[in-house]
Amino acid sequence: MPAPVSHSITTRRLFALSATCCFLFVLGIVAFLTRITQTIAPAPLFDPRARHSATLSAPMRSWLQAQTTPLSATLFMSADERLPAHLKAVGSSTRQLLSAMQEAAGNRMRTRVVDPDLSGDEGAAYAARARVSPVRVRKILDDRTSETTIWSSLVLSRAGHADVLIQDIQAQHLPHLQPWILSHLQAASRAPKFAVDVPEGYRQVAAHLAQHGPVMEIDFDRGARLPPDIDLFIWVQPDKVSDAHVARLRSFLASGRSVVLAGSPYRMVHVDESHVSGLSNGPAWPALLRAFGLRATPDLLMDRNHGPVVIPLDSGPVELRAPYHLRNLPAFRDFRPFATQARGGLAFAGAGALQIDTELLQDSGWRAHVAATTTQFATVTDVPVAPVRIDELRQELRVPKQNLMILLTSEDPWVGQMLVLAAPTPFADGSLSQAGYGHGIFLRDLVRSLAAGERLIRIDVDRQTARPLASTTSGERLLWRLLLIGAVPALWIWLGVRRLGILGQIRFAVPSLRPMVIVGVIVLAGVWLAATGLDRPRLDLTADDLHSLTDETLESLASLPDLQVEWVVSSNTELPIGMKRAAARFQDAMSSTGLDLTIHRLDGNTPTSQRQHFVKAGIRPFAVERVAHDTTRVDRVVSGLLLRSGLRQTAIPRIDERTLPHLDFLLVAAIERLRQNRTPRLTVVSDLPRLSPAEALEDYQKKGLSAPRGVDVYSHAKQLLRDYGYTVQHVSLREPQFPRHSDAVLWFQPRRDASAIVEALSEHLSQGGKAVVALQHYNIQQRQYRGAGFSTVHWPQPQFQDLVGYLELIGVEQPREVLMDRSQHALQLDTQVNRSAVREYDAQQVALPFLLRSVAQQHDVDDELTRRLGDLLFIWGNRFQLTGAGSVLDADTLVTTSAHAWSYDWRGGWLPPEAFEPATYLGVPQPLVLRLRGLFPAIHAVRDSAGSRRFGPGPASTAEGQLVLIGSSEMFKDPYLLRAPFAHDQLLLNTVADAVYGADMLVLQARAGGGRRGFEPPADGERFAWRLAVVGMGPGLFALLGLWRWGRRRSG
Repeated sequence: MPAPVSHSITTRRLFALSATCCFLFVLGIVAFLTRITQTIAPAPLFDPRARHSATLSAPMRSWLQAQTTPLSATLFMSADERLPAHLKAVGSSTRQLLSAMQEAAGNRMRTRVVDPDLSGDEGAAYAARARVSPVRVRKILDDRTSETTIWSSLVLSRAGHADVLIQDIQAQHLPHLQPWILSHLQAASRAPKFAVDVPEGYRQVAAHLAQHGPVMEIDFDRGARLPPDIDLFIWVQPDKVSDAHVARLRSFLASGRSVVLAGSPYRMVHVDESHVSGLSNGPAWPALLRAFGLRATPDLLMDRNHGPVVIPLDSGPVELRAPYHLRNLPAFRDFRPFATQARGGLAFAGAGALQIDTELLQDSGWRAHVAATTTQFATVTDVPVAPVRIDELRQELRVPKQNLMILLTSEDPWVGQMLVLAAPTPFADGSLSQAGYGHGIFLRDLVRSLAAGERLIRIDVDRQTARPLASTTSGERLLWRLLLIGAVPALWIWLGVRRLGILGQIRFAVPSLRPMVIVGVIVLAGVWLAATGLDRPRLDLTADDLHSLTDETLESLASLPDLQVEWVVSSNTELPIGMKRAAARFQDAMSSTGLDLTIHRLDGNTPTSQRQHFVKAGIRPFAVERVAHDTTRVDRVVSGLLLRSGLRQTAIPRIDERTLPHLDFLLVAAIERLRQNRTPRLTVVSDLPRLSPAEALEDYQKKGLSAPRGVDVYSHAKQLLRDYGYTVQHVSLREPQFPRHSDAVLWFQPRRDASAIVEALSEHLSQGGKAVVALQHYNIQQRQYRGAGFSTVHWPQPQFQDLVGYLELIGVEQPREVLMDRSQHALQLDTQVNRSAVREYDAQQVALPFLLRSVAQQHDVDDELTRRLGDLLFIWGNRFQLTGAGSVLDADTLVTTSAHAWSYDWRGGWLPPEAFEPATYLGVPQPLVLRLRGLFPAIHAVRDSAGSRRFGPGPASTAEGQLVLIGSSEMFKDPYLLRAPFAHDQLLLNTVADAVYGADMLVLQARAGGGRRGFEPPADGERFAWRLAVVGMGPGLFALLGLWRWGRRRSG
């Protein structure tokens, strides 16, 4: 007789309950045993290669057992519960290692673990006496990126030896923490080892380096081989560069060793003391720089600050002054990352200015520090191919400060550094001992900075890194691909066929013709799609047809009946995959215009004369990163558009995945240039970031040194505007020659004293001109001082914004305060650590409310300039207030803070902790971007009897002008202009297009939007509700399903 239904249901319920309880019980046992094992058995039971941090290696055990001097190890470590998730293992692993070391050393070692936070100020002061500082790291708190301050350092002390400090132990250090400690304990004052590869005329470099250690002269050009035990390699004017050379340099740097490169794309050949010509040094130097995200400009660089350089002539060496013999003084060098400050002058003869590709550097994990520049009076001209008189060289084309020396530093502190010089002159035989220069001192400073102290200790640490594989042929690579990709599927197919064959379930028969034809058609279709690009067959389903050309664009192209369009592009095999897709989309877009697109494919067989023809037309190669033969490499490719109408010609220099979303604007702007036979002129004024007067006095002048005068940090913004068809006219603040007939003015950070530029700007606006000004009051710096227990303090460095007086006249105020917002972001910013006489700069996490993040809800959705704009980050930004602009000018607020913004009225000193929490909010969203329209007054600056400056009225206004004010200039600097996921570059392009062309072109420029569109941080209650919804939705649905089924069964 079958069991009752209710009894079977009860049995199933009891079984499910028992199974659930057993699962939870076993899970608890596993977790409990894991915790006990980690506590009782710090070392693994089986670790033959001593990879675990608690397993002592044979060299470490031998050293501990042999040493007689007592060793004291003090670990400054925050409690595990205060460490972020990615650092949880650091504390336990380090304690286990010290415990194992103490057990091996016996009573000759004492270990202490100190958490300074438990003792407050006394604990921090105790740590400071040992030169230990806390670090700020990334932490996720309440679903937001935040920062937290932790301790993670080790101090080793022995009688008769200097204390060893291992600062900021991170999770990535654990695999080699033990050899790192042993390297410090065994450290002796060993001499560094050098290798040099220099041409004739640079042989004295080896003799100068021999004063510091052994030197090997090698031929790296020929063999691409470096001795394995050298610490610093100097390579002057490379003659041959291949992928093997680049790969060897990368592995050399990865081992912790450093490289110095010096070269130029050309050299100056002197016929006599009055005539000179230029000669190319070949493709090696540009190819080498390109691999590391740099580029040397091939123009002849000249500067007002030049000096004598020893040159060889048939009659013998002579000292010759020429404008291309640049004399770089310490005031134009920033040696803060070096072990010494800049001393003595340096000569750069025939220098090719260095340019930085920030995107490539960031992708490869490098940071670029500009160590030396020209003055602000630099000019460029073409390198003369035939002898010309030196005094006839044209010095008319003014350029911003040009980079002469760049230091590349990896985000991984275990990787070596690379110093690149724009000319080899500092290492020339006639220069090292030349009077009036400091080339010999400079070489000694390089040794102290790149091959001494902690750097040598890190080099000696065996990090057990994998050795690079030997290069393989194309056939070997294909064989390995087939083996790795097809081995497992082939094995499964073989097993299946064999098993089915044994069972007699496979019958082989001659296939019919029809299936073979169908399969063949499918294969051919797949090959065609792969060859022509997967983006070809597509539909534009966006609401505004963002991926199709607009009717306005098509009409503009059709307005010139004789229009000829030529696309100059590298061969398909040279393009990275992203550009191949962009090329396919570009061809689709151009096919809808009805124009005959002429395509010029450039490859290795393209004549040099044809390439030079396109360069003169405005289409220049640019650097891209691609994968070739399973190796990532940086190449220069071409992708630009030439448009002709009659005898007129213009170019769109760059068509790639970054510019393709703006194809409508680029095409219509090019048609406008053809129609008007002129290129729009954009006058750009940019400040040079400098130290404050107090910093210059305390840090440099009192020590008899020259304070650095800043570098051009807006170079990427200017290049971006050139790519979009603008002629950029640079204005120097030292000699403000404001060009007339400018279509618009762009001013980054007005800085005192800018009276002449303010006058010119007011006159430009009063005559109906348009301008964009980005300005802020402070750059907030992070500092740690030993006397204050290395607690992090924040100091607003004044930027001496000098547009205040004019803004007051037109009814606008930018309050001099520190503005903060709940809508914030996080950045890795340099923190100045004052541990000793030499200041250190450490990149640490900063997630504080003075990093203002604006999202789509804070943008004016009714204005084309900001309607589609992505998120923006106003770094140390400031707000604007309208004090009377409504009665004189029409004001539009385009971007605001959130409703939860507040400010701190800073009057000096550090920002107190209470400044980062609001006492009260400002009430309403505050303007961050303003657009003013109307009749602007013209002014002129005068000085009263006391020497104070005041503005007097100028000529009457003749037309309505426009001024866009942006409350942050930092967002447009090179490190942040293209930083994802923000739309700083799009904001710049939109404002400039609006100023130069007007509303119609702004619509085309702003179509793409750019960046990511986020949302304001939700309130605590809303965040908790979302957590419940997201985390509990799945289990909740299953629970509801179970209740529903249970209810049906009960009712049944």
